[in-house]
Amino acid sequence: MFVDTYKSAKDHTKFFTVPAGTDIKPLKFDDPDLHEVKAHKRNLDIAPSDKRIGFDSAAAIAAIRKDGVYIHQAEIKLS
Repeated sequence: MFVDTYKSAKDHTKFFTVPAGTDIKPLKFDDPDLHEVKAHKRNLDIAPSDKRIGFDSAAAIAAIRKDGVYIHQAEIKLS
């Protein structure tokens, strides 16, 4: 599945992912941090078996198939 991921302009840990090429203007989110976003990754090819840091590809595909969008958070802390 090809997807586009967008990152909150206010909270760097909040993202949403939609099918590639989706017009995001009509999307409405309860979380005000997702009202203003910038493109993070475009036309990313994901598969359920992918192993990615901070992104569950299987959950993303399931949510997109069910709801058309996958809302997620990712934060990487180095110590």
